Amino acid sequence: MPRVTSFVELILITDRIQSAICGLYEDLIRFFIEATIFLKRHPIVNILRVVWPCKERRGFQDSFASLFNSIQAHTTWIDTEANVGLHLATQQLASRKYDEIMASIATIRSPVPMSSLNSVKYRIIPWVANPQFFGRVVELEKLSSLLSANQRANHSVVSIIGEAGVGKSQLALQFSYSHLSEYDAIFWIQAETPLKLAQSYEKIALEVGLMPGSGSSSSENTATLESNREVTKRWLSTTDHSWLLIYDNVESAQTLEGYWPTGHGRQGSIILTTRDQNLTQPPISGSIRLRCFDEREGAKFLLDNISPNNISAHDTLSQVLRYALALDVPLPELQSLCSSPNTFIDSGSELNQLAQLDHHYYPMSSSALWEHSFLSLGQAGKKLAQFLAHLDPDTIPKDLMGIRSNTTIQQQLGITTVDENLLELLRQSLLSGGSTSHDYSMHRLLQAAILHRSSLEDTINSFEMAVGLIDESFPDYDESDRLLDSWPKCKDVLPHVVRLSELYSGSVLYPMSTYLVLGQLLKRAAWYLVERVALSDSNTLLHVASDVCRKGLEITGSSGTRASSLEEITRDLKKLRSDVSNSLGRLCMQLGKCDQALEHFLDAIATRGSLGELDKELIYMKRNVAYGYLSQGRPQQALPVLEEASKMADELFISQPNLTVYQNSYANSLGLMSTTFLMLGQLDDAWNAALKSTELIKALTGPESSLATDCYITLGETRKCQGLLDEAEAFIRKAVDIRSASSGSSQGTAAALHAYGVLLGLKGSDEALYVMEQAIKMFRKVPDSKLLLARSLFQYAKLQNAHNDNATHASREEAMAILDEHRIQTESSSRTVTSVASESQFEEAIPFWYRSFGIQATKDKHELRPSA
Repeated sequence: MPRVTSFVELILITDRIQSAICGLYEDLIRFFIEATIFLKRHPIVNILRVVWPCKERRGFQDSFASLFNSIQAHTTWIDTEANVGLHLATQQLASRKYDEIMASIATIRSPVPMSSLNSVKYRIIPWVANPQFFGRVVELEKLSSLLSANQRANHSVVSIIGEAGVGKSQLALQFSYSHLSEYDAIFWIQAETPLKLAQSYEKIALEVGLMPGSGSSSSENTATLESNREVTKRWLSTTDHSWLLIYDNVESAQTLEGYWPTGHGRQGSIILTTRDQNLTQPPISGSIRLRCFDEREGAKFLLDNISPNNISAHDTLSQVLRYALALDVPLPELQSLCSSPNTFIDSGSELNQLAQLDHHYYPMSSSALWEHSFLSLGQAGKKLAQFLAHLDPDTIPKDLMGIRSNTTIQQQLGITTVDENLLELLRQSLLSGGSTSHDYSMHRLLQAAILHRSSLEDTINSFEMAVGLIDESFPDYDESDRLLDSWPKCKDVLPHVVRLSELYSGSVLYPMSTYLVLGQLLKRAAWYLVERVALSDSNTLLHVASDVCRKGLEITGSSGTRASSLEEITRDLKKLRSDVSNSLGRLCMQLGKCDQALEHFLDAIATRGSLGELDKELIYMKRNVAYGYLSQGRPQQALPVLEEASKMADELFISQPNLTVYQNSYANSLGLMSTTFLMLGQLDDAWNAALKSTELIKALTGPESSLATDCYITLGETRKCQGLLDEAEAFIRKAVDIRSASSGSSQGTAAALHAYGVLLGLKGSDEALYVMEQAIKMFRKVPDSKLLLARSLFQYAKLQNAHNDNATHASREEAMAILDEHRIQTESSSRTVTSVASESQFEEAIPFWYRSFGIQATKDKHELRPSA
């Protein structure tokens, strides 16, 4: 209790320490009450050591044992959390004292105060320093030498190479804490996948303050992951701060493409941890190959850590040394075994049998030893470890283990308390806490070992529970079918969704509800990534969701039962599959894969139509089919689909009390109709439809909304086709102004600039080249805009030729190279683009809603003709 009191006085108490202390007090009070009652009933027999009635004695003993275990668990929990808190408090105090001392020294050296720049410290380090870090003196000295201040002028990049579990990350972590004072900024970057890299760069942007209103959700609502990456790279290349980047768990050099700082600032250093033996080539300037401890180092570790109280004689110590050194034991595991050395010398133990025969150094796989640690857990601890093995290893939030989730986990795992079993995992070093005390982490090798040693039934149960819990944690759509206001929460839970998508197996039969919940979860996560313009990662999740739906429908179709619950799940799975197919189609449209988009749209309405229901989703999917036809230049097929969608909308919405829903649907249909008429050359019909659509949109969303800007573009394109260029310029210029003010540097703004540049070129304005240059610069910064960039480059080359016969062909060549790459990726053509590529080729490759219609500019004159 004095120790607990000192924690209360010295540490800023966290919720978890407070909860554990309250639990400890409660246990002690219960014990004193029960002991007082018992001794009051039996005051004499206890003193005289007379045997009291067996039943009552056993009840008191059982109660005492239970309370004693609970007291021990709470005390251990307090110690664990307090140690983390004390370390952080010490670290913060040391940092403050260092800054104070350096400021005093600077004042003595010069009457001019130090720049506030050097007092700023940026830190993103996910774990506290390891107080039990052992050895690696030579490696640390070499790392320090390679990244010394003199070397940093040459932009040192050092790779730490070694097998899984050998201590690469711990070495980098130890170096970072040992050199805190040498760097103004230290950033730990999870580099296992491009998505984790992107999220790590976003954390840096928030930490440094590169996003407006950093720290609030609004700051994220205007930035894509790629734009955050670019501003972070720009800061690293221009800042006067000295910085250290630690790319942890790099799979290959290709993973880092696009994430290398494009030129270092004043002082920059990079550390990579990787299993890839080939990561030694430039830009890597040095490497350290990390190996397991040799026999001498292992013996020293054992002698330093085994308490004399745990061994009875010198020969016992010799036995422990002999058996321990026969195994290649990970340090966390060995630290646990040092407290109970009989594990080695017990002839029946698994470790003893593995280490028998010779005293030769026998390197055993770390994975097998992790398995030993897992198998040594109790049944409840194993179940909890199996559940945690299904989550992302780097960021297991403590909130997920919180009070609200504890009940769910306890019920599904069939365990008494989560906290006790978490403590057991922490004691066994199977789980570690993060530096902010908000996250746990579990080694990837340990997760693999747990999954390897788990039965199929346990794996299915753990997967099902993980899916349910993560689904509860991931936000749902708002009223406008978006996740915009929930981006911070989505970002935290997303790594676990990705982990589940990787662990899902089509060869395993899960409970039917799991297919539905997992598919819905993957679809929401994919849409969040679409909003963040991470299209390739979104595409991956949507394809997994599609496979989940297909497998679920296969199982329901092969089942002979006709239970109402099964029929309901089947209908929900069909709706989900149609939604996923529709989302895949929209994604393909954004990526310029128009043929694939149409296939997905047709599949979506076929699946939705099989339900025999008329709902707004079916109407939206019909419109998307029309988008697909228009993208292929087939307005004749699009027109009847749009007419059918309009009739369905009339039938569904006209009787609805919410007239706004109907007006919005009607406005969208009119906008598509306008473009269809434009492609058919029916310009008056196109103008009338566009005008009606614009008035409705302005009434619903305001005259300066993003939807209104799309309407102004359509009106401008229509007037351009009619030859009314001044009116066209007024509409498109208005769209550019609104887009610039509301969206800043975005794909929509760049597309509006392109349309404006084309129109100015038709009018022979000298500003056309400048406007197109701005569109090109913006497209280069915006992710997934290569095809739009290619179109602008092609138009820029045409404008150059119109102004100068001796213009270079660099822009045209770059445009054709991008188009050629796109055609190869989409397998739409087996031949390369020729030097006589036409404007229509570029228009057909981009998303339909960004295409231009109407006049094609020539060098000598302006010719009015529909592009279709």
